Amino acid sequence: MSWKRVLITAPLLALTLWAVGGPSPSRGAESGFTTAEVSGVQFFEPLQHNVVDVAGTFADGTAFRADFLANYTQTGGIERWGYPTSAIVEERPGTLTQYYQRGVVDWQPPPAGGAPTFQRRLAWDYLGGGLGGSIDQGVELHLTNPNPGELLGPWGHKVSNQSVEGEDIGFADFFHRLGGVASFGFPKTDARADDHPEADLHIPGRPPDSRIRQYFQAAVLEYHPESAASPVKLRLLGDTLRDSRYPRRAWQQYLAFGPEAPLAVGDQLDLGLESRRGPHGDTAEDVAKFLELALLRVRTDQACGTGFFVTESGYALIPWRLAVDAATMSVASPRGYTANAQIVAGHQGHDLALIKVDGDGHIPVQLGESAGLAHGTELVATGFDATKPETGRGVECQAEPTATSIWALTVQAGQQLTFTPTINAGKSGSPVATTTGRVVGIAGSTSPERSQADSALTAEAAQALVDAWLDDIASGAAASRPARPLFDRITLIEREGAACPRDIVASGRAGGAMAFWVEGGPIELTATIWKNPAALSGFLIELGNTSARPYEPHDVISFTEYTSLRTGIYANLRWTRYGFGYDAEWQSIRREVHPILEREDRFHVRFVYDRGSVALYINGEVVHLEAGLPYDDDVSLSLGCTGSSEVQNIYFYDIRVTGQLIPST
Repeated sequence: MSWKRVLITAPLLALTLWAVGGPSPSRGAESGFTTAEVSGVQFFEPLQHNVVDVAGTFADGTAFRADFLANYTQTGGIERWGYPTSAIVEERPGTLTQYYQRGVVDWQPPPAGGAPTFQRRLAWDYLGGGLGGSIDQGVELHLTNPNPGELLGPWGHKVSNQSVEGEDIGFADFFHRLGGVASFGFPKTDARADDHPEADLHIPGRPPDSRIRQYFQAAVLEYHPESAASPVKLRLLGDTLRDSRYPRRAWQQYLAFGPEAPLAVGDQLDLGLESRRGPHGDTAEDVAKFLELALLRVRTDQACGTGFFVTESGYALIPWRLAVDAATMSVASPRGYTANAQIVAGHQGHDLALIKVDGDGHIPVQLGESAGLAHGTELVATGFDATKPETGRGVECQAEPTATSIWALTVQAGQQLTFTPTINAGKSGSPVATTTGRVVGIAGSTSPERSQADSALTAEAAQALVDAWLDDIASGAAASRPARPLFDRITLIEREGAACPRDIVASGRAGGAMAFWVEGGPIELTATIWKNPAALSGFLIELGNTSARPYEPHDVISFTEYTSLRTGIYANLRWTRYGFGYDAEWQSIRREVHPILEREDRFHVRFVYDRGSVALYINGEVVHLEAGLPYDDDVSLSLGCTGSSEVQNIYFYDIRVTGQLIPST
């Protein structure tokens, strides 16, 4: 699974159903639009959008015309549709769409040629009829209008100038004047006060009130007696449908919904929705506002920081340092969305972790490429600055994100992007983007002693990690997680130091170190270690109490392969334990050396811990059993790799963890 392939899916799939009996697949859907030119235009200043007539060709060379301006004028113009709120855009393959305040119009050529068709989006069906995942509120069959009117449609409802209560409202006159069924669809209720005791179809998310309304497939009519000149009004269903299709104001990421300049006859149009996605300007503030849609303020019981979505389904990236010791985690977006989150994977060496946030329909960043960045390219880093409070412990994050303009310096080995000037180190995890909004890096962490950062993990390196993690999830490699998990599958990861060299990281098969806490057990670790005659390689397991100190019980199990000119290749198992008191020496309670036969190229290790009892197996042979260890509850368990400064290739991989894993508290 590619990170790129999962960036824009859910919002576009959320509401792609047409009305019952909608159009068949068309030539446009098969071949796409190649050219599009303005042949007529009217610019509407209030919301800064054009309504145009379009002429162009499909990819197969067939000509088309889509006269949105003519259709808009002929079907009631501003009175029926309100002002345009978007440009014309290919929102659905082969279909051109324009959003208005009071509705949405789709244009699609019929199959095998013929006259093109305009269809008003059956907005109320989408919002309340069960289409596109909406709540199916159906129709009101039991509440009917006894006053004179015209019965229309399959549900036995009237279009009348009087409401159910007998009040003169003029709905029938308004309905017929602005196109009737062709414009509004069939009525799903009769005209009645919204809080009528027998009314059960209402606007989603709004309590009923005394306003007289009539619900149609494509519109909602309202009676406003306080407006004597025009008492019949249409609800802004176009805005409602836009907000429903692109939740949490996701439509703001598309240039098609942003303000336009006036067009002229002969201008060329870019119809693709994805190609019209990005900041509405090239300043740092414009880029930050665009990235803000994907940004997350991450808070744990230990710290806070910045993250951002990489899929609509809720997967997001955060700094590893935020995840490794977290017992609880929550996220909040600058747009008001809050949720709990759960870590599912991580890479310590790259200071990167993948979390899963509740819900879907999230707005991910767009991935760019750092490889082609020229020296001095303007970039923008945006995130939540973190600072140490004047009193107390921990880290505080600003409530709102801030943007910083920076300039690219170098891209090193496809892994690290350096920039100038430095930024606040608290911005670790912030997306670093070009002025087009493409994320090319993730601001890196620095040591606690440093207050500034000047580098970022490249987007390409992050993509490789995310792709691997998402592939694991899609293939089911990640097991079902218990109630309070930290990890259910761990591939040990790169750690700074020669023992875990960088050249293994690209294959995803590297050594590393991590620590977490378990509640008693059971827990099982399995590993495969390949024979490495070049130098030392192996792994380390440490057990200790939650408050482990040198004077507390603390066990270290090391298993190392090494080369001796005299004795050949050996695996050295060493089990040691801290004594009691600050001055206690290491007490070795078990040490064994097991030679590895030359014909073998790898050996298998299995470690099992369960409430004070341990068992260690090598190639299926029990080499250590012990019960009564003083770690019945809240056990600290850490894993690491071992090696010498000369190690160039450590084949260490496939650490799998089963059982309940609990973050430290």
